[in-house]
Amino acid sequence: MTPTPGTAPRRFSDAQHPYSTVRRAGDVLFVAGQLGVAGGDIVAGGVVAEARQAFANLTAALSAEDLTTADLVKVTVYLVDMADRPAMDEVYVATLGEPRPARTCVAVAQLPFGARIELDAVAAVASPTRRAVTGDLRVHVIATGGTIDKEYSVAGELEIGDPMVPAILATGRSWLDLSVEAVCGKDSLDLTDEDRALIRRHVLAAPADRVLITHGTDTMVDTATVLSDVADRVVVLTGAMVPARMTDSDAAFNLGLAVAALQTMPPGVWIAMSGRIFAADAVRKDTTIGRFVDAPRH
Repeated sequence: MTPTPGTAPRRFSDAQHPYSTVRRAGDVLFVAGQLGVAGGDIVAGGVVAEARQAFANLTAALSAEDLTTADLVKVTVYLVDMADRPAMDEVYVATLGEPRPARTCVAVAQLPFGARIELDAVAAVASPTRRAVTGDLRVHVIATGGTIDKEYSVAGELEIGDPMVPAILATGRSWLDLSVEAVCGKDSLDLTDEDRALIRRHVLAAPADRVLITHGTDTMVDTATVLSDVADRVVVLTGAMVPARMTDSDAAFNLGLAVAALQTMPPGVWIAMSGRIFAADAVRKDTTIGRFVDAPRH
């Protein structure tokens, strides 16, 4: 039903949207406000569900422009109730890795269609010249946390640090067109079904057909299982038994194996660990020997 003049439409799909979702201005991309809309309506479940969907819509808008959330430089969050900020922050932290973009969070009287949250964003666009010198093999890295990225905090405790992939590949003089984003930032034993669903969304929105996931070893197979039906790109999971920042780490070896797997394996999901490349549905971690080994297909 077409709304009469002066009557605000109740559904997103019923409204006119006289604006561009994105606009480029030189090396800057502006993304219009993103609501928690799916299937033409604001999703149910409150601000957390809306925030997740709004970020998924933002990620999709960036992906359509060959960018990822790692390219964001500024995000503005609009809330109808500032009491929702802590819940929104949890989604924000789980979605955007370090270094996170600059942010403004403001309370507003009302948002369209009864939404509780809206996001808009500004992203940096790599110039063609800069992209040309980074290499001819395009790889998108999704760092989920795990031992590979752990570092000692000031308090002397192991915590998840910034993704180590760029530094490791730099020492190997690699020639890759590399983009990196941090998602979740957890020990793999702490990952939830929602975290794995988030990882899956980032894989499907990745701006490359070769996706490298760094992951904790304990539940790496569980995440690979969630991704098992991804068939349009090469997805390789890897990690380390010892943090990459430590001198006796296996991180560089495993990462090198993963990069080789990205170039040689057919589309599908693979695990590169312990000097082997395993099909995601035929591997397990043997905790008695600290290695990944063959397992019956499941």
